[in-house]
Amino acid sequence: MTPEEHLERGRACLENLDVEGAEKQFHLADHLSGKNPAVRDAAARAYRNSGWQVARLPGRSEDAWRIFQNARALFESLGEGFEFEVAKVCRGLSLEASRLGDYETAADYREISQQWCRQSKEDPVKLGNHLAKLNNDRVIGLHKSGEIDEAVAHLAENWKLIRSLGRGIDPSVVANAETSEGILLVERGHPKKAIRHLERAVRISEKGEDPGRTAKKRLWLVNALIKAGSLEEAALVMGVAEKELSDAGLPYYRLHDLRAMIHLAQGKKGPAIRCLEDAIKVIEANRDLIDTEEFRTSFFGTVQNVYRLLFRLRVSDPVEAFEVTERARARSFLDFLSTGDRRDFSGLLPNDRKRMERKRAEMDELAAKKDPELKKATAKFLMLLRRYEKKVLVEKRVQPAKPVSAKHVCRILESDEALVSYFADEDDVYAFIARRSGIKLRKLPGGRKNLAEHVGALPAVIRVSRREWSRLGEEPIFDDAFRDLYHLLWAPIAKDVGDARRVVIVPCDFLYQVPFPALRDGDGTLSDRHELTTMPSASVFAALRRRPSSVKQRKPRCLLVKDPTETLAHVHGEEQVLRGIFGDHLTVLAGADATPKAFAREARKHDVIHIASHSRFLPGRPALSHFELALGKPYHALDVAGLNLDRCRLVVLSACESGRSSPMGSDEMFGLPRAFMRAGVKCVVATLWRVEDHPDLPRLIGDIHKREVGLECGREREGSPASVWAAFTRFGA
Repeated sequence: MTPEEHLERGRACLENLDVEGAEKQFHLADHLSGKNPAVRDAAARAYRNSGWQVARLPGRSEDAWRIFQNARALFESLGEGFEFEVAKVCRGLSLEASRLGDYETAADYREISQQWCRQSKEDPVKLGNHLAKLNNDRVIGLHKSGEIDEAVAHLAENWKLIRSLGRGIDPSVVANAETSEGILLVERGHPKKAIRHLERAVRISEKGEDPGRTAKKRLWLVNALIKAGSLEEAALVMGVAEKELSDAGLPYYRLHDLRAMIHLAQGKKGPAIRCLEDAIKVIEANRDLIDTEEFRTSFFGTVQNVYRLLFRLRVSDPVEAFEVTERARARSFLDFLSTGDRRDFSGLLPNDRKRMERKRAEMDELAAKKDPELKKATAKFLMLLRRYEKKVLVEKRVQPAKPVSAKHVCRILESDEALVSYFADEDDVYAFIARRSGIKLRKLPGGRKNLAEHVGALPAVIRVSRREWSRLGEEPIFDDAFRDLYHLLWAPIAKDVGDARRVVIVPCDFLYQVPFPALRDGDGTLSDRHELTTMPSASVFAALRRRPSSVKQRKPRCLLVKDPTETLAHVHGEEQVLRGIFGDHLTVLAGADATPKAFAREARKHDVIHIASHSRFLPGRPALSHFELALGKPYHALDVAGLNLDRCRLVVLSACESGRSSPMGSDEMFGLPRAFMRAGVKCVVATLWRVEDHPDLPRLIGDIHKREVGLECGREREGSPASVWAAFTRFGA
């Protein structure tokens, strides 16, 4: 076959959404042509055009992402003269990342697109239109992130650019800017003003854009009309949009969501609930088309408003309301637990694995030099990570998991156990309390904003408390702050929890930063009364409880990763404590011996792992959160997730902020604890904030290990500052 025939086959594959088939055909065309630039150009343009088409299909953002990545690689390989093509494709990548809720990646690709524009010699008007589109994309991203004031300021700057282009402006750019103006006016409480802008956006779109895009602008107009109380007009516009989307074959959850809002404004609760259930069916169908866990999680963060609205309508029934909140969580970790799969990419071909390792090495090298090119390298590495994960999961036919029912959660709890699940609505925070006897629901006092302010003040409280302890030997500000949090978070549910020996905490949103064991009233702390552990959802708790244990009854073997960077003063005390507990069953990796290969080799042989090192949490890139090994080399969460640690029952991370988690907008816990649990570990103890190299750490560490391995222990933390011991939080079974 000729290169042209392979190109034609590749185009046909793209039309049928067979991306892998297209990649094979285009690769053959490139090889047979001797890497002819004309053939590469044709393949790149086929990918680019297909990417924009696929991006319009529901649930296909991940496929569009992969197609745009292929187009980008080919255009980049063509070199000078193709800078503007790369810039346009990078914008496509930014849009797909944003649709999937990964705003960090979206921002990175907007910046990369702007960099390529600066290198391009394209017509200034075309460049101006592209930059205006990027600016509007940023406005949308800021709006989705809740940064309304910054979005308004950036939109004003974009209007200046649009006006400077005069008659050369692309009408679609104006339509998008008018839409953003309307959205932000609604957000700031001016729906009547917003209607004028959105009507202009629809009129412009009707003249030049496809019906699907016009329909989505109409839906923003419907939202403004509902907010303004014009329900009859909203219903009429909704009908037009519904027909446009139906004709285009585009099921869109916002149709059902907005229809539910119309029903609610008319006082029709039953029809509103049915509409929201239909919206969630569309959302779940889209979710099932997404294979990689980060994208599945971030996508769910973009649709939380639907679940929150349904929750408010179900709130009178604790069982139904609880099941709505479990459905609202992204469940990507639950998917993994249901299959037992790991991120080890065992199905990869050798060349794929080498390519991934090269990208990883490049990223680590740039990070060591603090090179500004690190952002590009990181984006490419994460793209490969997602691409290969999808490849492996598709081959294994991994199916998305379903959340458990309230009845099942109550049934698996022991008589002396309770599960407390928090849920943050727009204005309030609620707590579900599950016991063997059933589920109760309590609305917490003070509201969401007040509670978020108390939690947001904790870092300052901890800093001040450390100074108080060194000066006074006590921490009155810390005690007061956690007494206030007790009255906000626990006092309303204390009677429902009762005397439960063990309590499973399922936090939400900002509550992942709260050390629940430190909450206190006049009789002491919660840890004095209950054994507390943290889970990302009730469904994950149920899955972990079902997970069979491969640990035989024997004296546990412990691996100590001892200060690989040789900078911690009290780590020798930690070793002495561990040797007193585990004796000759303690293995030590210290200093230069604590290499990544040595850690991976030894970790799978031990029942307990203790890591005394430095760590860093990256909220925007939780998969790259890490602890340090020999020579300061980072061992990332994504490395941990690929290990086989089924034998390990406990990991203790004696490292700063090792327990911090990024909820990703959908209450899905991302960070080092999740990575270790994904690798098979039953329980992880880690720190929520920076724990200085405190002299009491060895005693506290000893207490943690004795409790977790079932040995007798005293009250080692007595006499220690709460700002130190409270940082250690327990995750898992």
